[in-house]
Amino acid sequence: MKLVYVANVRIPTGKAHGVQIMKMCEAFVDAGAEVELWAPTRHNIIKADPFDYFNVKRNFKIVKIPSLDLVRYGWLGFWIQKITFTFSSIIRAIFSEAGTFYARDELFAFVIGLFVKDVYWEAHTNAFVNRNIKIITISGGLKKFFMSRGVKEEKILVASDGVSLKDFEISASKVELRGKLGIPKDKFIVAYIGKYTTMGSKKGVDELIVAFSRLLKKHPPLFLLIVGINKSEVSGLEESIRKAGVGKDSYALIMPVSHKDVPMYLKLSDTLVMNYPLTEHFSLYMSPLKMFEYMASGTPIIASDLPSIREILNTENAILIKPDNNQELSSAITTIINDGDLAKKLSAQASSDVKSYTWTRRAEKILDFIIKK
Repeated sequence: MKLVYVANVRIPTGKAHGVQIMKMCEAFVDAGAEVELWAPTRHNIIKADPFDYFNVKRNFKIVKIPSLDLVRYGWLGFWIQKITFTFSSIIRAIFSEAGTFYARDELFAFVIGLFVKDVYWEAHTNAFVNRNIKIITISGGLKKFFMSRGVKEEKILVASDGVSLKDFEISASKVELRGKLGIPKDKFIVAYIGKYTTMGSKKGVDELIVAFSRLLKKHPPLFLLIVGINKSEVSGLEESIRKAGVGKDSYALIMPVSHKDVPMYLKLSDTLVMNYPLTEHFSLYMSPLKMFEYMASGTPIIASDLPSIREILNTENAILIKPDNNQELSSAITTIINDGDLAKKLSAQASSDVKSYTWTRRAEKILDFIIKK
């Protein structure tokens, strides 16, 4: 099967969708497909080779599709870029020998669906509905949404996000990793890995700072590690941390790192926090990559108790807390600090459970859905 994966995103990118796209292209090939990734020509401050940046095999081809890169000019520029990318992709697709088109971009999926039959759209939000094409959703909540809008159940496949377990085959010890990355060796590391916001919504970092500051008074050898914050957000977060009474020797803010380095930060930590707030998107429509990477790291997880999270995590492999509740978050961190046996049990179960969520298994599931259709 020749599959063209169409994604209107910068490649490489520091955002999670870049990881997902590149890992899935690699996995589709591993599962037996011939793959081309179509991505737009856009200005990119990341000059690294995409295959090296995301630590994937060079088993597929990246084709750059012309577009007018005017996104920096706001709403109008965004749509000009999107429309020109779609137009260029459609022209190429019409003359392509590809048998199947797999799109992250809803506009391309809609238009190409008017010309060819084998079109599959991977949906990550509920912002768009197309009843005529087959849909891969990342959560059960998204499937229910599309069905409520008239999409037939047999046209929808739920395929949660995944992880590359080989990325976590790190021989260095926790102490060695901390030494290498300049993280204190003798402190209990409470870590959050990821962006400060998604789609304009905060992701719980402010609440984590409050919870951490409360604990620091009771457990002085604590250290807050936040990795993935944008440069423009650093000064604001530093001020929030200062106001919370956390000294500079008790935290580190690290701007986005290459994805291949993320596992080191996960494995050197003592607990990993994923305290999403209670919003419709976070509750029903997400399948965060960090959840699967947290599970693969062997580090105990604290996460918000939301329906989307419950599709993967439970009380056997994580501590689940009420969203928007920094007191429960403080208590959960205290539990991990004080109960080493529970921490080991939770992390061991998560490491076992995540084996069902590799990118290759996800690719096989999607290809099986495509073949049957």
